[in-house]
Amino acid sequence: MTLLQREIMRRRLTREEAIRVLDQRASRMNVHDFALSVRQLDRWLAGEVATLPRPSMCRVIEAEFGQPVEGLLGFVDDDVPALPSSTQSEEPDVRAMVSAAAHRSARFGQWADSLAIGELAFATLWLRLRQLAVDYVHAPMVPVFRELESMRDDVFGLLAAPDPAQARDLYLLAGTTCGLLAHASGNLGHLGAAQVQACTALICARKAQHPTLAAWVLGVRALQSEWSGSPADGLRFAAEARTESAQERVPSTVAAWLGAIEARAHARLGDRPKALDALNRVAYERGRVIEHVGEENEFDRIGGILTFGEAKQHYYAGTTYRRIGEFQAAATNSLAAIISYAAGPIEQRSYGDEVIAWADLAIARASGERLDLDGAAEALRAIEEQPTDRWLPTLLGPLRDLNAALSTSRVRDAARAVAMRGQSRK
Repeated sequence: MTLLQREIMRRRLTREEAIRVLDQRASRMNVHDFALSVRQLDRWLAGEVATLPRPSMCRVIEAEFGQPVEGLLGFVDDDVPALPSSTQSEEPDVRAMVSAAAHRSARFGQWADSLAIGELAFATLWLRLRQLAVDYVHAPMVPVFRELESMRDDVFGLLAAPDPAQARDLYLLAGTTCGLLAHASGNLGHLGAAQVQACTALICARKAQHPTLAAWVLGVRALQSEWSGSPADGLRFAAEARTESAQERVPSTVAAWLGAIEARAHARLGDRPKALDALNRVAYERGRVIEHVGEENEFDRIGGILTFGEAKQHYYAGTTYRRIGEFQAAATNSLAAIISYAAGPIEQRSYGDEVIAWADLAIARASGERLDLDGAAEALRAIEEQPTDRWLPTLLGPLRDLNAALSTSRVRDAARAVAMRGQSRK
């Protein structure tokens, strides 16, 4: 975007208001030949400037915005994040260039429509959200987080004075973006910030009257409580989330995800019957979604991290089974998750989940009646070969569990176990 556009957006001015402000400045400066049309302003904002405006217009613009006109009509890109390449076939600099150009166009389109956003601008917001939900699954977390911040700020700006007919959708966009920021904050190890983001997301969900969004945000709280060592709190949040999910008109995969979180929490507490009951509920909730052929929940339609696919279902089941001591079922499900992620589209490949599935597989192979330390070492090697940006704080717990499994009296003196204990502590 141009610096002039950014300054006008910072002041929350529409194009017509910006022209009025400049007209008033010209009047105070006794510049009587200042005449700026919306069409001319649009060309300036888009950077379509062949020559500078006449000197009297330059003086007015510079006086109002406190910058040389050459800089105001130039482009600034410091607020445009570039997501990394999500495919092997595109050069990173090309992807960054295309992404930055699309981002600038989207920001201008939203601003140009002022308070009542046009259909195309709204469609752009939904496209950005869907892309971010997909990128969240497989792209490095920090660039995605920054882009989520940018989108949140854009939507918050539109909510400052929304068209009443558009408020519900804007709150849905804002709540989903804050929910994703809550999820990301936890994955980056900042649970306090995650709670703050989740509270804002829930407020937006209430404003949007959207039970599925509320259920998903509470699910994020449940998941973060469970993996950070507070499974009882996780079950409490999951119960609140199920109450919200029960209000859905069309079933979503969020309900299946909630069952999977409860299964892991019960397993962490050592309650095998309840953990198995929760896994059965996961299958039931997925069946409800399948039964509604031709109907898709609005939240599932966004896609990416907001949906609970079969690969993720196997991953959660693998963790649950190994916590209750059913190591063969744990190995089967963890391997199924790994194979499913590797075979599926890259945009659906959750590398963070895949790494933890490898850890669950290593634990399962190093435990139970059928010891397979060579297989456990192979799984640990797969973890070590992953880029470090896929080693999220959520991996620390499974690695501690692996170290504990390798320290039992049955295996602790085996050369393979000794070597792996050293590796899992790194």
